[in-house]
Amino acid sequence: SILYAHAGLEGDAVEALTAQGVRGIVLAGLGDGNAPASVVAALARAAAAGVAVVRASRLDAAMVEPRTDDARTGIVAARA
Repeated sequence: SILYAHAGLEGDAVEALTAQGVRGIVLAGLGDGNAPASVVAALARAAAAGVAVVRASRLDAAMVEPRTDDARTGIVAARA
């Protein structure tokens, strides 16, 4: 499933996808893959539960670099 980050997005959107049994979530984030803290926390919980989670960007030319907490959260950076 693709989850588009936007103003007002909350972690319950991730929890709803997880409850539906999705096997993977791509975050189409703001800028270089940003999302509200509650969404990132929910994505980390989903990754810990075995859901593949990729952090990407909604922008055409944004580079999504790995972050220091990606290994801890289980979220993978899309890179390009």
